[in-house]
Amino acid sequence: MRLNYRRTVLVGFAFFLICAFWQIYDVSIAMTLTNKFGMSQDHSGIVMALDNILALFMLPLFGGLSDRCKNPRGRRTPFIVVGTILAVILMLGLSVVDNFQLNNIEKYSRVDDPATMAIIYDEQADTVLKTPGGKSFTLEEKFTREEFAQITTEDADYTTYVVPARQACAAAVTAQNPTTLYIYIGVLLLLLIAMASFRTPAVALMPDVTVKPLRSKANAIINLMGTVGGIIVLALGSILAISKVKNAYM
Repeated sequence: MRLNYRRTVLVGFAFFLICAFWQIYDVSIAMTLTNKFGMSQDHSGIVMALDNILALFMLPLFGGLSDRCKNPRGRRTPFIVVGTILAVILMLGLSVVDNFQLNNIEKYSRVDDPATMAIIYDEQADTVLKTPGGKSFTLEEKFTREEFAQITTEDADYTTYVVPARQACAAAVTAQNPTTLYIYIGVLLLLLIAMASFRTPAVALMPDVTVKPLRSKANAIINLMGTVGGIIVLALGSILAISKVKNAYM
């Protein structure tokens, strides 16, 4: 009795995709909501929690549907194939909406540009803002227009004072035209449903195609592939430096 490694690896690609997606979701979506749409941490946290809320209903639903599926290609395969294709399309759609919003806030998004900093100062000088630590301030009390314009991403004041001001500008643009945000959240919601549609079937597929004595070994391979998916995304994030302040509007 030998484990079919090729088949197990093919099954593991579903876990590879799932782990890669959640690694992207946890970092990139939160950054987009706060930096490009100007959402507060509390509101972006609510949006980020959608996956857990949907999981309560979607995972049992699609698990039950796949159990009753009579497709000639198997109970799980149609959900995995269709769900993956939809997830890829919707992920690309999400990036299109992201780019559209970036165009909306173009005059605020140039980094280390004194002219852009001056525009931000002029619009937010007397607005009560909050530092990441929760302390209230106004720009005009902290800096002159010329001083603020010279702050760069290398300065300690950037994260404390400039980031909240930029986010306030983005929030003002979003408030004036919230349609882009609604579309973004709508596409994100569909994306989460697409991911949920094959998550439970993917988990159930390995036991379906592996005899009981070999399931522990197969499970180890599948989990390893999921870990590799997460590591690849982390490596790409490191190469692209998406966590750096200067790349918040990439």
